[in-house]
Amino acid sequence: GYVGTAVGPRAFSGTPRILAELLHLISFLLLWNFQITGNYGFYFAAIFIAGLGLLSSKFFAQIILFFSIIMAFINQSVLLFFFPIFAMLISTIISKGHYLKIFSDQIGHLTLYFKKLMHVHDAVKNRNKLFKIKTFRDIKMLTMVHNTYLQLIVKFSLSVLSIFLGYILVQKDLSMLFIYSWLISSFIVFFLTSIRSLLFLGEAERYLEYSVFPAFFIFSGFLNQVNKTSIYEVLSFYLFFLTILSLIIYIFSLI
Repeated sequence: GYVGTAVGPRAFSGTPRILAELLHLISFLLLWNFQITGNYGFYFAAIFIAGLGLLSSKFFAQIILFFSIIMAFINQSVLLFFFPIFAMLISTIISKGHYLKIFSDQIGHLTLYFKKLMHVHDAVKNRNKLFKIKTFRDIKMLTMVHNTYLQLIVKFSLSVLSIFLGYILVQKDLSMLFIYSWLISSFIVFFLTSIRSLLFLGEAERYLEYSVFPAFFIFSGFLNQVNKTSIYEVLSFYLFFLTILSLIIYIFSLI
């Protein structure tokens, strides 16, 4: 559901997208183990896996670059900050220099989108615009494709809830900070790439797809620690939050 309805190559069609998401998951879990244990073996293994990920999908580079920079500041980790650079270096070595061409093509692709396609391509220039709804298909297209903020509610409501649950968990267990920062970074990039001037960086909801695991992990961890009463309280607050978020979404749609 999370990746099956996104714009672009579908994960369930066996495209490189699903491989990139899997390699990203493995590499970041290895990084988490490094953060907890201090064992550099996990760090080097994460770099190698990320290097393979860079060869599987161009979008992978944007994920580890944006996520790692934000997570580095939250976790106060210099090694996290340089992680994308090391991964690109390994990828270049593994591919015998071919990754440099992939990276160059990616820059060219982003430049083309920034200068031209984001202004003429219907799927991009109409993103986050509210238009008149005449049929049920219009509702579906608005909530599942054209408006990223509505997708946040429809497709990633559990991730939104996990933002609040994660904060509670981090107060009790600091080892969860890496997982929580993983989720936080995806939301920061999501909102930034939903702004009209940054639409050329790709569909904003795709960044949230790469944080589905930490969202489920946080939600499961929270349910494992609290009783039913506190769960109901959190869900009630979540419904109230969705109401406020709807107002914010409308404002962002005008940007």
